[in-house]
Amino acid sequence: MSLVANSSLTSAVAAAWPSFVLVSGLLLLGLVAEREGVFRLLGVRLERLPGPPVMLVASSLGAVAAVTAVLNLDTAVVFVTPVVIHAAVHRGLDPRPVAYGALAMANAASLLLPGANLTNLIVRADAPSSGGSWMVDVAPAGVAAAAVTLAILLLLDRRAWSATVDRGRPSQAEARPFARGSALAVGAAVALAGAAIVLLPRPALPVLLLGLLTAGVAVARSELRPRDAIRALGPGVLIGLFLLVCALGWLAREWQLPGEAVAGSGPLATAAIGALAAVLLNNLPAAALLGASHPPHPEALLVGLNLGPNLFVTGSLSAYLWWRACSATGVAVTLRGLMARAPATVAPAILAAVLLLPG
Repeated sequence: MSLVANSSLTSAVAAAWPSFVLVSGLLLLGLVAEREGVFRLLGVRLERLPGPPVMLVASSLGAVAAVTAVLNLDTAVVFVTPVVIHAAVHRGLDPRPVAYGALAMANAASLLLPGANLTNLIVRADAPSSGGSWMVDVAPAGVAAAAVTLAILLLLDRRAWSATVDRGRPSQAEARPFARGSALAVGAAVALAGAAIVLLPRPALPVLLLGLLTAGVAVARSELRPRDAIRALGPGVLIGLFLLVCALGWLAREWQLPGEAVAGSGPLATAAIGALAAVLLNNLPAAALLGASHPPHPEALLVGLNLGPNLFVTGSLSAYLWWRACSATGVAVTLRGLMARAPATVAPAILAAVLLLPG
């Protein structure tokens, strides 16, 4: 019994550590990108985008999706949400629909690449695949989910795009000087990380080394303080989540009941169970419990775990980070406003799960 328990614990730790190492590297890259003005450069491009307001909104939410896919869900929520809010205010739009849309799009787009969400890495830990393989297996459903989510959000808030508010903020180009050369160099590092995720079946250590190197250069140039890098990683939270995932993964391997919930379910039922578990437990614990027993439809489980958090704020840690980012920009978001857009996740989730049906 002791040997079995030790084997289960070893398996749980071995399955969990690459996920957290990869996300640590992506968070460092996201922090340096923010400090070097990469995201503000994106904001300037959005502010100058020609065409009607709906083009700005669609492009802003598309940018959230792209950063989510390449640099992780939490990076997009923390660093890109303020940028797209600022762009909306600068263009004279009500920023609240953009803010709500940013969270919904980040969750929907987290199916596009494995590093986009810790849940992806945890559920697929025992069968790691390169981002290229992931894109063949999962990305069609992820693209469909993101596209339908965007369309529904634009439809729900269509009246907001014709209303204007006072343009009380300067362009993001004027907010703080930044060197375009440095921004482009960091952008190249981000592209390398994305390439590693797409090409390598085990990209965790290369991406971490790339993140450490990029952050080290920024520290050496006095553009980043070491304590800021440590704070961005949030070692206390990260280690706490790692221990929680390891503990739940061990329990799930020892006690098969959580895995049995999805063992005999089809894709739609598996997605529904994942969504419900995300709302009730949070998506990371749910991923550790439901993904440890090799569910027959892991991609459908991820549909529920990644899109389910749009149903309520308890679904993921990203909701708390998003709420804090909105407050820092002076945008008053409410639970009622968030819940009004919750149905936008149902149709995309069903569509994505159907696309994952066998055959």
